[in-house]
Amino acid sequence: MKKPLPKPSLKLLSHTLLAFATACLMILPDHLYALAAGHGPVLFRPAVLAALTVVAFLLLALRNRFAVYGLLAFFFLLQLGQLLHMAYFGTAFAPHEIRLLFSEWGEVGESAGGVPALMLPPALIVLACYAALALLARRFAPYRLHFPPAALPLALLLLILPLRAYTSDESQRFYPNPKTYTLDNALRAFSFFLVRDLPSHLARPEAGQWKPYALQRSGPPVHANIVLVMGESLTPAHMSLFGYSRETTLQLESLRADTGFIFRQGIAAGVATKVSLPMFFNIAREPGNLGQIFRQQSNLLKLAKAQGFLTRYYSTQSAGLSTFAGIEYADVARTAENMEQTLETRHDEVLLDLMRGVDLSRPNFTVLHQRNSHSPYAGNYPPAYDYYHSGAGGDANQQRVDAYDNSVRYTDHLLYRLIRDLAARSKLPVYVLFTSDHGEMLGEQGGQFGHAKLTAEVGRVPVIL
Repeated sequence: MKKPLPKPSLKLLSHTLLAFATACLMILPDHLYALAAGHGPVLFRPAVLAALTVVAFLLLALRNRFAVYGLLAFFFLLQLGQLLHMAYFGTAFAPHEIRLLFSEWGEVGESAGGVPALMLPPALIVLACYAALALLARRFAPYRLHFPPAALPLALLLLILPLRAYTSDESQRFYPNPKTYTLDNALRAFSFFLVRDLPSHLARPEAGQWKPYALQRSGPPVHANIVLVMGESLTPAHMSLFGYSRETTLQLESLRADTGFIFRQGIAAGVATKVSLPMFFNIAREPGNLGQIFRQQSNLLKLAKAQGFLTRYYSTQSAGLSTFAGIEYADVARTAENMEQTLETRHDEVLLDLMRGVDLSRPNFTVLHQRNSHSPYAGNYPPAYDYYHSGAGGDANQQRVDAYDNSVRYTDHLLYRLIRDLAARSKLPVYVLFTSDHGEMLGEQGGQFGHAKLTAEVGRVPVIL
């Protein structure tokens, strides 16, 4: 005799629990691979789990089993591809790399086949999780709801990311975030590839091959402590070190007599952080040679690691902004996601706290990525640095300038403290380089504020050694 079917109310509950279990199995490969590869725990993303549960709920309600298993197979391939890419390159794949898979599939297969020890663990993990997922869907089929109209909301839900990719100017939202789940990254990358990258490539194929790069050693490794501080939205036009009327950088100016103190104006590599960081950390001759940037052959963190430096990447900004900056080559990496509560009270002082824990008796290459001076400016520095203020009833634009100048004073304090602390603690030579990802407009162009526009104000950045 067949088992009696559960009552409708119980069937809804069992279907919901099955959808939740399915979503859990979809994110489980990330956690298992992190443990197997020794990457440390993956940050739990409740929003992603909730979205996958809704997708699974609608998917399992379909009557057509080919649609159910077909979509699960699609998710399987995306996640498998992401984890294999992470195993080989250390990063999740980006939209443009999906196109490379089709055009260079032979080379991709040959490269992956040459390192079976790297490829096998993620492949087995994803295969095991999705086999369990398929078995679950089949074993508990009698406990699933069957609702044919579920296909419409499911299709609309799956179209959200492609529609956003088509209509949004913020392409960085579709490039991999090292701190989120691989399936989330894969769906975003595939969506952008499908509606933006592929049509653009078909309409305008890439022109020729770039001249290949060659790395050459210029000498033996330098035994020193090198600290690269990447500022945020800092323009030299608001630094008294460069002639600004307000005294915003008095502590840095006190170092002018030091023969080792050099300051110049530079030109940013981009007008948005998501562009300027990969352009800065990956040396390229030609602005259009994106392949050189994506391959990271000349990545600064990668080269430092190869030269025997202990590499660190500390950022008070989100991990998503560090895509292609080379964070995967850092021996130690921490971003805003790892220190959200501390940032509320310590702000960028957290970077100094982390530096105090660095053993300076051996060569280190450390990147400190600031948040200070990003709008809204007043929220990124302690109240003690509220030096310039025109009052609540003053001009709104002047208040923004006041807050920005206060943030510059805070950066001045941080840099001076960093330089003095390193000089006191390190027996090895110390090199500190400070620059910014881009500048900032503060009312110069018809009252415009912010960045992400190709103007001289946004292009200018300080360079301090």
